[in-house]
Amino acid sequence: MKEASVYLNGSLVGFHAKPVDFVQLVKERRRTGKLPQDITVAYYEDLNEVYI
Repeated sequence: MKEASVYLNGSLVGFHAKPVDFVQLVKERRRTGKLPQDITVAYYEDLNEVYI
């Protein structure tokens, strides 16, 4: 599988080889207070893109 594009506030900031794991990590850090609660993250498999 090709690496997923990662967008932050609509701007392309990089790529990730394991987007599902990346999204889970962001959610885990949000739950544990390491990231602000108002951050949203989603992986769109059909587009192979992660939006934060």
